Amino acid sequence: MAADPGPARGSARPGDAERASSTTLPSLEVLMPARRHFGSVRKLPSGRYQASYWHKAERHTAAHTFVTKGEALACLSSIETDVNRGAWIDPSGAEMTVDELANRWRESDPAKRTSTRTRDDLAIRLHIIPALGSKKLAQVTAPDIQRLVNDWATKRAPRTVRREYAVLRAMFAYAVGSDWLARSPCRRIKQPALRTVVRPQLLPEDVDAIATAVGSRYSTMVWCGALLGLRWGEVAGLRVGDLDLLGGTLRISQQRPAQGPAGPPKSKAGERPLSLPAALVTMLAAHLSACNLTGANESSLAFTAPDGTPLDYSNWRRRIWVRL
Repeated sequence: MAADPGPARGSARPGDAERASSTTLPSLEVLMPARRHFGSVRKLPSGRYQASYWHKAERHTAAHTFVTKGEALACLSSIETDVNRGAWIDPSGAEMTVDELANRWRESDPAKRTSTRTRDDLAIRLHIIPALGSKKLAQVTAPDIQRLVNDWATKRAPRTVRREYAVLRAMFAYAVGSDWLARSPCRRIKQPALRTVVRPQLLPEDVDAIATAVGSRYSTMVWCGALLGLRWGEVAGLRVGDLDLLGGTLRISQQRPAQGPAGPPKSKAGERPLSLPAALVTMLAAHLSACNLTGANESSLAFTAPDGTPLDYSNWRRRIWVRL
């Protein structure tokens, strides 16, 4: 009996198909993990879907829910695109009111001067909050701002209106910078024109008349302002240590604001040395001598109230300057 030659070369053997099927590589779909979506979606007891995500170390939830999971994922995809291109807006900003924004803006700059803070607070409390305080940020439009500015212009001076509008504009700029708004409604707002104020030029005899009328205690103060071009707060903030009468120089190192304690000038350029005319050196020396001040009193103020306390702008203006 002839031996079985077996299967021909290249022909399939019994069981080859089963073995091949058991060793076939898994499909690409099995090898590749499912794409991880930005954020997450969950189904609520109501049957609707809620989308949420993490950004800037905080968990955010979409402003509304969705009928289908696909709609929720599409919302997350849109938010991811905004995040990647730097156009993301915090959804909590849609619920924030102008009143809440004002409080956050005031707290954002603890280094702001007391006088500036007081001025800003007055503008917010008296003029901004009564008109816009209860409105949500997203509800405030450029026409709303324009109508408000127009109303202010009928009641107050142009410079005052511009100052109040500057506070409002700074508030909304802070909202944009904090990602609570996509853009500020304070854009292309027409403000009242400033009227040019023609001020008289004082002659030397005019300054001399004022210095004489103001009295010996403050006459040198008037001359410092007139000859050196100093502001009232800079003269009122002069300390004995700022005066170098032998070298004929004076240094501005601090100033007294209209409200609050003395502090450094608003900018580094405000801290400056000045040359003293010989006549002013003589006046300052006589003034310090009359006040019993010497170089040992370098931290003492050169000009004070009669009781020795620092000058107060409101009192000095009302009792001394306006009277003249």
